[in-house]
Amino acid sequence: MNDDNDWKSWSKFVLEELKRLNKKLEEVSKELHEVKVELTTLKTKAAVWGSMAGVIATLISVIIAWLKEGK
Repeated sequence: MNDDNDWKSWSKFVLEELKRLNKKLEEVSKELHEVKVELTTLKTKAAVWGSMAGVIATLISVIIAWLKEGK
């Protein structure tokens, strides 16, 4: 009888622990998704700023070449 009671206690403990771990895993998954979204946003911003820097550098080169040609 004692073994049966111990098993019931242990199985209840194991089930509660599995529920706790599942909840924790869901929280980690949600945080990971948020980090992925933020990373995608940062990559997009970096691409936009890099493109703008390229355009500005090109415009400056064109203006300098145009000014030199006019002399």
